[in-house]
Amino acid sequence: MTSDVRALLRPLMKTVGLLLTVALRVVACLLVLPVMVRGSYAADREMTQEYSTCLGKSNGVTIEMINCILAETMRQDARLNENYRKLGRVLINRRR
Repeated sequence: MTSDVRALLRPLMKTVGLLLTVALRVVACLLVLPVMVRGSYAADREMTQEYSTCLGKSNGVTIEMINCILAETMRQDARLNENYRKLGRVLINRRR
């Protein structure tokens, strides 16, 4: 009978472990996200208006804030890539 109980407890313990992992990640997001969102004044000036609007509409809902951050990350990545391409063209033209 003990092995039957253990067999029943294994999936339960696995589920509890997964729930604890998710809970710890949520707590970590709640602790880190406000710092990421606030940032410095210089960083705020570089964020797009869409980002500010999105955060304003999120009403502090963590998943909505994360979606705003992801969208802004994609916009900033595109901006970075464009500047990188421009720099590459300038460097290539200087070599000629």
